[in-house]
Amino acid sequence: NAAQAAEWAAWVGDKPTGKKKPKGADLLRRFPHLPLHTRHFGPEFKARVLACFDDLEAALGGELVHADNYAALRTLEPAYRERVKCIYIDPPYNTDASPIDYKNGFRKSSWLSLMHHRMHCAMSVLSDAGVMCIAIDDAENAALRLQLEHLYTDRVLGTVAVRANPSGRPTKAGFSVSHEYVHFVGKSASAVIGKMNPTDEQVARFSE
Repeated sequence: NAAQAAEWAAWVGDKPTGKKKPKGADLLRRFPHLPLHTRHFGPEFKARVLACFDDLEAALGGELVHADNYAALRTLEPAYRERVKCIYIDPPYNTDASPIDYKNGFRKSSWLSLMHHRMHCAMSVLSDAGVMCIAIDDAENAALRLQLEHLYTDRVLGTVAVRANPSGRPTKAGFSVSHEYVHFVGKSASAVIGKMNPTDEQVARFSE
């Protein structure tokens, strides 16, 4: 499939030379875990691929969905309802301090509405002991925390401050913001945050 081979080549940084087109077989030999992008294939080919697997879910190493996040969540919801252990989301911070390929600068009410629908859908795929982590910065931190307290009373497990920009990001008021925040919300009362032992590299860095 020429379109799939061209996309793979772009992903791995192979630039086309002259009229020579990338070959999918060569790329797969070098990078055996390249994913198929289903947009390049018709229904008949997709059916033939699926017929090769007795248990498709067991054969998959993971799924990557390229879509609007709400559409992706709704697509995954039937297969993953109440099965996911952890969700990490990094929504638009609603500020132009760090431009992204997504709309920033929502009205406050519109931004909260966007978050409400996506968090509600995300919660439906979490297992009973699952945890959702949401990253945010100062621009919407207070509003998001209030929304979480309102929607998930007694299930907000805590908030962690993350040092994201040691040099500080200047604001219009002259402050230098160097931290972002991650809120942890449990699906139910049985959701807890586990403890992971530090690696040798982390121990060495913190002991310096």
